[in-house]
Amino acid sequence: MKKVVIAGIAGICLCVLMAAQTKPAHTKPVQTKPAVKQTGISKKILADGKKVYDAYCLACHQADGGGVPRLNPPLQGTTMGSGR
Repeated sequence: MKKVVIAGIAGICLCVLMAAQTKPAHTKPVQTKPAVKQTGISKKILADGKKVYDAYCLACHQADGGGVPRLNPPLQGTTMGSGR
């Protein structure tokens, strides 16, 4: 009787170990909505913005937006300069 019980326990343990080592079944990945692709700013809007910057901002904030030290703050890396 002891041999039967031990063999049964060993069989159960073997089944559990085998089940734990099997690879999960391949499932299809969940499809999500594609990210909305931002179209960016049109060339016309960029050209219009450049005209405004050149007319009103260029003298103080410079062509690269770096500003003049101790006189005018830089626009680089700011939300005001990037619009974000």
